[in-house]
Amino acid sequence: MSSLLPTSETAPGCALHPQGDSVFTCSRCGSFGCSECRSSPETTRCEACVRRLREDPTVMAPGQLLADTFTLFRQHLRTVVLVCLTYAATFAGSMALVPLIGGSFTAVVSQLAIQLGLSIYLMREVAEGLREGARARPSGAGVLTSVLARVPVLFFMFVLNALVVMGGSLLFVLPGLYLALCTSLAPAAVAVDGKGPLASLRASYTLIQGYRLRLLGVVLPLVLTMVLASKVGDGLMALTQGLPTPLLFASGFVTTLMTMAALALYETALVLAYQRLRERQPTSPSTSGMA
Repeated sequence: MSSLLPTSETAPGCALHPQGDSVFTCSRCGSFGCSECRSSPETTRCEACVRRLREDPTVMAPGQLLADTFTLFRQHLRTVVLVCLTYAATFAGSMALVPLIGGSFTAVVSQLAIQLGLSIYLMREVAEGLREGARARPSGAGVLTSVLARVPVLFFMFVLNALVVMGGSLLFVLPGLYLALCTSLAPAAVAVDGKGPLASLRASYTLIQGYRLRLLGVVLPLVLTMVLASKVGDGLMALTQGLPTPLLFASGFVTTLMTMAALALYETALVLAYQRLRERQPTSPSTSGMA
């Protein structure tokens, strides 16, 4: 059943407002709804279901979030593989060009831009999957334009976030870790909604209030997974030192794939938590554009 229905004489009536034509079907309960029942212009969930989700304490439980993150990861496995292979291939290519360009600065900058762009693309795809049927998916050119426009924004957000976290760490270690957790959803705010550096940090800090410990239970194991993937990769590279160049190249390629896969899993969790916390916010004119 389509989530978007044309308004016409044959359109089913709204379950709550029979006098109004339905314009969507709720992706959660399946009921027909008119524009008044819609929780926001971009979502396919009715206001009643959004209210139930907002009041459901299990939705943001760490175990549930982790389980749903792995489910989302599997659903978007094709995109994850594409992102990982693209980054690994471009990384290998840029490293091979270092002797030709006379230095590694250009290679590092280009790889950073590519990684940020791929992260934005992945998080957008995951968010679009969560909003499936809510609106028409943008064209390939539209996606590319949007991703490229958000790369510098994400970069400056990371710089600003690093300054904030380092400022907290200069006092004591715990304030820095606390600020890092409170701003952990900022990358999703940039990638999904196109928020600016400051706006994304503010959005993350606001959304996470009351859910810090639960989000920590999700972020911590995924960060440890990224660290483990990096350590395994370093060990693999150390073992292949001195071996023929093809084997060394292959180990570097595998290491990059492992690191990017762990990062993709972490970013999937960020988008899922970001979307769910937004849905739990009270519906108001200021949040009418939220899913």
